[in-house]
Amino acid sequence: MKLIRNDISFNVDSGKRYYLTIKFGEGQDGSSSFKDIEGNYHTGNLVNTQVGTGAKMEGKFILIGSIVTDTNQHTNATSITYLINNIEVATYREEVAEDNGTIFYSTQIYFT
Repeated sequence: MKLIRNDISFNVDSGKRYYLTIKFGEGQDGSSSFKDIEGNYHTGNLVNTQVGTGAKMEGKFILIGSIVTDTNQHTNATSITYLINNIEVATYREEVAEDNGTIFYSTQIYFT
C-alpha cells in the first residue's frame, strides 16, 4: 500500500458553518474517516459532513484518512477531491503499483 501525505490551508469565516465532501475519481472505490472540530467521528462516504463553525475551526486542523482501492480494470489511476461547502479545495492523483492496489491518502486541512 502506498501512503500519500497532503497539507491544505483553508480560510474560514467565523460566522459560517462548514461541510466536507470527499469524492473518489477514476471509477475507483474509497472510504474516509475524520474527527470534526466538536470531537465527533465520521467514516465512510462523506458528503456534506459537518466539520464545524468558522469561529471554532480557526487555528485548528482536521486529519482525514482515506483508502482508495483500484477496482477499475481499465486504469490504475486514482484521484481524491476535497470540497468544503461544495467548493473544490484540492484534488490529488496517484497511480497504484499494480491492479487491485490500494493507496492511503493522509490529508490535514488547516483552518486559518
